[in-house]
Amino acid sequence: MPSSTTSAYLRVLTQAERKTGLVGAWLTAHRFQGLDLSDCLLEKTCCDDATFERVNLQRTSFRGAFLRRARFVGCDLTGAVFPAALVAGAEFVACHGLAAETIRLLRERGATVQPASAASLQIGSPSRGSR
Repeated sequence: MPSSTTSAYLRVLTQAERKTGLVGAWLTAHRFQGLDLSDCLLEKTCCDDATFERVNLQRTSFRGAFLRRARFVGCDLTGAVFPAALVAGAEFVACHGLAAETIRLLRERGATVQPASAASLQIGSPSRGSR
């Protein structure tokens, strides 16, 4: 079997799907782990109570997304934007790539942002119920 046919089955989302497939999606309480969602449009997507763990979210647009109580752990958020996103109760733990201004705005809207150094003590803590 040619490698191009084999690799077609291995991709998660095409570039076009990243740009259109998740706009307005209902992803409440979903768990995303180890995925590449870079350049994705998660605009007006409901991700309340969702968990993003070690996900590449570079340049992802969360414009108008519902991220209440969402949890981002160890994600790459370089260039990600959150205009008009609802982030009350969201947690950003040990993530990298967030600009200082983005961190300030997320905190003003009710999110918790813990840098990697402080967060390393929090991951797996009994109070969060993690293992």
